[in-house]
Amino acid sequence: AFENEVAPFKMSPGAYLKNTWYGSRRAILGKKAKLGELTLLPISFYPASYNPRKRELRVYETIKVRLIHLNPELNEEPTEISKFAAEQAAQLTLNGDRLDTKRIRVRATKKMIVFHGPELRRSGEELAEIHRAQGTDVSLVEVPQETKAKEFQQMIKEEYQKQKMDAVLIFGDETAIPLMDSGGQLGDFYYGLVSGTDHISDVALGRLPAKNESQGKVIVNKIRKYQQLASEGYTNKRVMLVAHAEEYPGKYTKNMEEVRKSPNPLNLEFNTQYGGEKAKNSTVLEEAEKGYAIINYRGHGSASTWSGWGSDGTSFSTAQIRALPEEDRSLSFIFNVACTNGAIQNSSAALVERELFPKEDQETFQGAVGTFGATAPSLTEVNHRFNFSLFEYLQRTNDISIGNVYTLANNKLTKDNGGSSTSNTRMYVLYSDPLLSPWVNQGKNIQ
Repeated sequence: AFENEVAPFKMSPGAYLKNTWYGSRRAILGKKAKLGELTLLPISFYPASYNPRKRELRVYETIKVRLIHLNPELNEEPTEISKFAAEQAAQLTLNGDRLDTKRIRVRATKKMIVFHGPELRRSGEELAEIHRAQGTDVSLVEVPQETKAKEFQQMIKEEYQKQKMDAVLIFGDETAIPLMDSGGQLGDFYYGLVSGTDHISDVALGRLPAKNESQGKVIVNKIRKYQQLASEGYTNKRVMLVAHAEEYPGKYTKNMEEVRKSPNPLNLEFNTQYGGEKAKNSTVLEEAEKGYAIINYRGHGSASTWSGWGSDGTSFSTAQIRALPEEDRSLSFIFNVACTNGAIQNSSAALVERELFPKEDQETFQGAVGTFGATAPSLTEVNHRFNFSLFEYLQRTNDISIGNVYTLANNKLTKDNGGSSTSNTRMYVLYSDPLLSPWVNQGKNIQ
């Protein structure tokens, strides 16, 4: 039936005369996927069957499943997997937190590879030292000039075969290390698929889009300040939820309210800036003076703005970013869940670039320590699910590093929905060091 039409109910008398059990298969195997060195095998359970002639419904309280590997390739020594893969499996599958320790060993420390252009070698080494001081194994790989996307993808795969790293950081803008085109959608998504042929990301992958050594120094200094405060135990529970006024109290506001009203074991302190409740740029900036761990926007976007979001119809853009507080304790993650805020492929600076690099004189303007955004128009309902999942996993995963949380949300979309969800994940790019964690609870960070 078409929308607003009611289809007539039709019953087939013959179907109710059949003496057969519908739903006789208790379990059905799905399509397997790879998550690093782990293989994910979905199983759908059907605990009921029905016989029309007998008018009998059987419901099974217990279903026992035995899996037989026809071609087992078992090593004498346990297979080592990354902490990232272990945490992703624990959150995305029902039994992922019960890995067979006789066959699988989770590596004790995280590994990250920083891929950088020739101009960012010095900043890359400084960034590596920040993480090494915290016990992370970091390697640097220089990407030659004019490297193509496919060539760079192969570089990552080759390094993964050697190191089985947890995270990849692309240090450089799209002119130094290109975004990858997948069906007209630009992004870094496919760089994170290093094992198998599915759309499940195998590593946490982020990009710091520095155009030159000057910007490289700026972002490294911000990360150094950020991590220093984290190591001193600084915690900030404040999260600002900014929602476009359209269809208030539905649509964007409703999505944010679902986030706010969900279980909150971290005891996050939510502040709502809803366009439908008279919020506007000035109220966001006034509230931001208190310092926020996360500023989360949900609504319409352009390459350079939160478009017409406020009660007065104005947009949030470069001028407002430059008015954000400058103190080190005010460094925030900014979540742009909207269209095209992450379009760094354009000739003019995208909103995410302004958030990371608000002004040419970077000595006084802090901006964001990390952000993300889409390079193209994204889908409303998929964005709703993505936004909700970000906070769902932030609240419950042991590893709240932004790369882990961001990838969990994307992997969940792909695993549960596929289709348009996969299309959405391809256009979003994490513009952050993937190992940084929001300040909401440093005690949960297992870096």
